[in-house]
Amino acid sequence: MDFLIPVFFVENSDAWLAYSIYYALFPALAFYDAKYKPDFRFTDKVYVLLSFTSKMALLWITVGAIMANVTDGDTEEGWIAVVRTAEIVPAVALVASVAYLYMNKDTQDITNADVKDNKGTARNMNSLIF
Repeated sequence: MDFLIPVFFVENSDAWLAYSIYYALFPALAFYDAKYKPDFRFTDKVYVLLSFTSKMALLWITVGAIMANVTDGDTEEGWIAVVRTAEIVPAVALVASVAYLYMNKDTQDITNADVKDNKGTARNMNSLIF
């Protein structure tokens, strides 16, 4: 039955929990968007942040877990530290970024007049940046 255990499971690691949380956040955000219908720009920005941070976290969790499984001694401990860091740093960055977006949501709203002129081209490119 050992073949059923994914490679990202490191002994005494909770990498599976980070995977589960990141993968659960996508449908949770979709449900929130469908139920409450907030400003789509805010939801899109959160999707971008979630996508980026989850990819970085899951990449380094996978690399660290694989390397921890094929090394031993101090090197293994170093790779386990990489896994722990990959679980924590992107999650903190995601929470801080979403909190910043939420607190500044009203000041970042842009209207169609700010974005388009009559030809449909962007006039105010600074308003399109997070």
